[in-house]
Amino acid sequence: MPIFLDFNKIKEEDLDGSFEFLTFFRMLKHGHGNKEDLSMTLAQQWKNEGIEEGIEKGIEKGIEKDKRDIAGRMKKEGMQTEQIARLTGLTQEEVEEI
Repeated sequence: MPIFLDFNKIKEEDLDGSFEFLTFFRMLKHGHGNKEDLSMTLAQQWKNEGIEEGIEKGIEKGIEKDKRDIAGRMKKEGMQTEQIARLTGLTQEEVEEI
């Protein structure tokens, strides 16, 4: 079900949104551009941001996995937990769990 807003009744200061949403709102309120084009542009931007965020989280998980793999090999070589933690950036508790 579509939601219709009367942009003339909405005040910008009442909005608590992202920069992108405020820009979108201003463009619609002042009649700049086609509403469908603007909403597609905004949707694509949000999609791209979601993809970027997913990539960043994936990289972080990969780095964390590598740290744990390296710590496991260090442990097998007989290195002390404290030293492994210091060199990998893991906590001593994290090293002990490996």
